[in-house]
Amino acid sequence: MDWTKAKNILIIALLVTNLIIGAAYLGTIREKEREWEDQARNTASYLAALGVPLEAEIPAKPVKMPVLFVRFEPLDPENVPEEVDYQDIPVESTGGSAAVIPIAPGDNRREVASASYALLKYLAAMDQQGREPSGIKEIGLVYLVDTAGYDEAISEDTAVPAWKLSLANGQAFYVNAYGE
Repeated sequence: MDWTKAKNILIIALLVTNLIIGAAYLGTIREKEREWEDQARNTASYLAALGVPLEAEIPAKPVKMPVLFVRFEPLDPENVPEEVDYQDIPVESTGGSAAVIPIAPGDNRREVASASYALLKYLAAMDQQGREPSGIKEIGLVYLVDTAGYDEAISEDTAVPAWKLSLANGQAFYVNAYGE
């Protein structure tokens, strides 16, 4: 048997296999993008039908994000920290008793739930509380960490990706972007 010829045939067969796998993967990515676009369009129509003003465009591009490990430092009343970002994504806390300092991202990047999911969770929460939903001014991803129970014994925690809905009434509503 001619090993050079066999080697070339094997290389070509592997290249063709890689092309097929790559095409299938790209098809999956495009399908997910179309799904998010359809969800965004349908959610905007649903909000309009309910009479909930939507001033922001609903993000329609799938995103993968890791968790973010953060460190807490006591707040200095004279030095109020500015907004903290990690790779252009704001890091926000639910309480104001500690400054949050990003340390490092987690090892695994998970796909986040769509912004449409977050909007529907908001509508469901308002319905459950018997309140009228407020208009939506902005929709964006943030890292959210709970500092409400912060004490000096706990110096580190994990911030998770969350959808932040900035409402027309000046409040913010957060939805865990991992859909949990």
